Amino acid sequence: MQIRSGQMNRPQIRGPFSPAYIESMASDPSTSLTATEKMALLNCRRLPARVDVAQAAVLLNFGEHDIRFLLSAGLLHALGKPAPNAPKYFSTLDILALAENRDWLDKATKAISSHWREKNSRLKSESGRAAIPLRNGSSRRASARTVPAGYAAQEGH
Repeated sequence: MQIRSGQMNRPQIRGPFSPAYIESMASDPSTSLTATEKMALLNCRRLPARVDVAQAAVLLNFGEHDIRFLLSAGLLHALGKPAPNAPKYFSTLDILALAENRDWLDKATKAISSHWREKNSRLKSESGRAAIPLRNGSSRRASARTVPAGYAAQEGH
């Protein structure tokens, strides 16, 4: 091996497993990760110091949509104090520690399950049907959520 300016000459890693590629994934939090990108993250020798929502979801094996709920439930904490609409970043050390904590995983799984159970029951209870008057005088049935406010009160349209 040749040594140049105090460093060993390392072979260049290209493709989805290269450190530069992992860094570029971390710099764009608006995109979801593909299966190849998820594997690249999981196979990375040294993870970045902070990860975004998509990467935290991969490391914890939750869905990206579940991370938002874990934040609001207080089971997961973002770095700094980001605004509600700002990208969220997490400490990789904290995420890996949570991934190894069986009690936390149990709490998080139960919280997510109860969240979806409540949301589904709310949707079922709100699915009452109301008649929407049509222009020709007849009416059709639709869910109450799709009726614009005040529209059902109008007659004869």
